[in-house]
Amino acid sequence: MTLRNKWTDEQIRTARRVALAPLLEQMGYPMQELTNGNWRVYDLPADIVIKETYWVCPDTGTGGNAIDLLTRVMGMSFSQAMDKLEAFKQPVCVRRTGRPQAS
Repeated sequence: MTLRNKWTDEQIRTARRVALAPLLEQMGYPMQELTNGNWRVYDLPADIVIKETYWVCPDTGTGGNAIDLLTRVMGMSFSQAMDKLEAFKQPVCVRRTGRPQAS
């Protein structure tokens, strides 16, 4: 496997908008539905709650997008995270206006 040195801005923007629940479900992480579209994710190094494209650790107040989750919480390198997110073929979350969400 060849590591890519440069990701385009569009690839990074798209990776940031990956819906977290389907991604984590595909990766085999158990989740519990909470209220208002929030989900608690189990079996990660940190206790996190996700909603659409964003996660937060209630204990520390840290959070972020899909890239941040894979690098900060799961310990992947940026390139590993981008490879994983590029391979995950899930539509990005969109607002009711139909435009992709800003990250």
